[in-house]
Amino acid sequence: MSAVARRVVLPLGVAFAVATPFALADALAPDTVQPAIAHTVAMILDYQHYDRQKAIDDALSKAWLDGYLDQLDYGRLYFLASDVQEFRTRFATVLDDDVLAPQPSLDAAFAIHTRFLERLGQRMDHIDKVLAANAFDFSDPARTVDVDRHEDPWATTPAELDAIWRDRIAAEVLGMLLNGEERAKAIERLQVRYKRIRTDLTSLESVDVLELYLVGLTESFDPHSRWLKPVSKESFDIDLQDSLTGIGAVLTIEDGYTTIRELVAGGPADGTGELAPGDRILAVTQGDDGDPVDVVEMRLDNVVQLIRGPADTVVRLTIHPKEAADPAERREVRIVRDKVKLDRAAAKGAIHAWDDVQVGVLDVPSFYVDAAARRAGDPEWASTARDMRRILGQFQQQGVDVVVVDLRRNGGGALDQAIEVSGLFIDTGPVVQTRDNGGRIDVFDDREAGVAWDGPLVVLTSEGSASASEIFAGAMQDYGRGLVVGAKATHGKGTVQNLQNLGRSLRRAGVKADPGDGGALKFTSHMFFRVDGRSTQVMGVEADIVLPSPLEGLDIREADLDNPLPFSSIPPATYAPLGLGVDVGRLRTASAARVAADPEFGFLREAIVERSRQRELGTISLHEATRRAELDRMKDRAEARKAARADATSDVPPARPLDGKAPPPEPTPPAPQDGEEVETEGPDAILDEALRIARDMVLQGRS
Repeated sequence: MSAVARRVVLPLGVAFAVATPFALADALAPDTVQPAIAHTVAMILDYQHYDRQKAIDDALSKAWLDGYLDQLDYGRLYFLASDVQEFRTRFATVLDDDVLAPQPSLDAAFAIHTRFLERLGQRMDHIDKVLAANAFDFSDPARTVDVDRHEDPWATTPAELDAIWRDRIAAEVLGMLLNGEERAKAIERLQVRYKRIRTDLTSLESVDVLELYLVGLTESFDPHSRWLKPVSKESFDIDLQDSLTGIGAVLTIEDGYTTIRELVAGGPADGTGELAPGDRILAVTQGDDGDPVDVVEMRLDNVVQLIRGPADTVVRLTIHPKEAADPAERREVRIVRDKVKLDRAAAKGAIHAWDDVQVGVLDVPSFYVDAAARRAGDPEWASTARDMRRILGQFQQQGVDVVVVDLRRNGGGALDQAIEVSGLFIDTGPVVQTRDNGGRIDVFDDREAGVAWDGPLVVLTSEGSASASEIFAGAMQDYGRGLVVGAKATHGKGTVQNLQNLGRSLRRAGVKADPGDGGALKFTSHMFFRVDGRSTQVMGVEADIVLPSPLEGLDIREADLDNPLPFSSIPPATYAPLGLGVDVGRLRTASAARVAADPEFGFLREAIVERSRQRELGTISLHEATRRAELDRMKDRAEARKAARADATSDVPPARPLDGKAPPPEPTPPAPQDGEEVETEGPDAILDEALRIARDMVLQGRS
């Protein structure tokens, strides 16, 4: 299982819309291991991918080439039409032949990348000239700029690209002016930004080119298959187990310096008392006797690899403290690495207590399990099911009447956790079915007798609820164990991914490589099906009670991705529905009346309509007066909503957190395009209405 995979179109305010930084340096070439990696990936996809109808042939080669061009230049801002035509003439029907050969040349990957570097360098030189000239004119009412150029034709001449970039940079400058920044300061900030981009680009390695190239191949099969280079594989493992071994610091790059953004509470870095957000890391030293490695202008993922390491080992950081008065001040901080629990995905609980009903909210951002700690016999190994069982026990101790499981931010995770979590609410029985590429069907049961919670249950979902969260929501709905509330349907990811480390495959092929050098291939191996026989693929889990969604119309569901596998169904498993024991129609009618009268949902509907209008338009104005008038209207709307909220009273009691941590707010929609209006402030109206529905369930059951 995996979280939702999605290519994001960056907002216009971030003009550099390439998925991964690229180097403005000498042409790169594959090392001795990478051709074998590419061939191994192709063989696994060809024989083991779920979709047996897909073959690595000329048709797929064409799709692969287009996918690779998307990875390099999704916004069509760098390549010329002549470049694309040349690539299609040379490579459209040969990528398949090359990768299926025992020793692929990978010529296409690196030749196209080399051309990309050439075009990128030209664009960066042009950007420097445009910013230096500072000749922006925002007086033409008819002048606009495209928000998303992905479907636009490729530019035919450098002069055409020059004009496209002049407008994009003008939009960035205008956006800063509208935010109250002085023109000279805006230009300076953009010059610093593009200088940083240039610096980032110089550090690309051949493994990065290979990863992007193979994305074009794997995503031609489905949107969730992907080759992970070693550092990407490590990050994937960290997300799945919700822990890592390191120092417990979140890092970012600022002006070429690796900078501490935040410290994980209770982590090794936090425990030193010598580090703080804003400190710059200048060098990293391994152990007490190692030599320092200068990390200024180094890629962030490489710095992270230097800092991470086994538990109980020493790493020394040379830092420039944020509060230092002297720019030359340096300090060395010695840290003993340890296991760091990442709290961002951990299940959390809170209670909302009316006089007559107490509602327990379980926020579950992912389905995680620390499999390594479990194998090692660590008694404190973490998993979603263990954390949820503990919180449900606390709910029972405090007299909670009904539980809301909030899956709005849950993009998936471990399949076994979805099954085990389902078993917290149902007794023994099937939870999910899977089918492989040979048609074999397996049924996965909850085998543990008893439940952790037998009271009323509401499952709160959104379009972002995907994969493992859809297994749980579907099982609760099929058994009649829980009422699904939220977006019209969940994400619709009904596929299972297998993660295969390639080190062993490379060794079997006679390639001399360290075990971790091959990275891993995450590929779709099965489709899963609900116990009633339906897949959640594309269709998702439909809500029993539908609420307006802030993600509506954002094209983020499975059906909106490239090459999704189609919906299908199989015979139902043998299971015994339990029945909700409430009149869902009455609950739906009461909820609809509240939603229609609730000003917060009115604000949300207005924002959805406005966002739809802006996205239909597809452009933003470069006329300053027009933009300022629109900005004033947006501010007036925001002020009116703020005033309405100040006068409003809520019937929903505030959260009483468990473990001192309240659930986070509802999921924030993807960043809006410049000029879009997105409702992000105010109460969590969706959670509030889910709480009211939960209360209604209890009161209806008592009547």
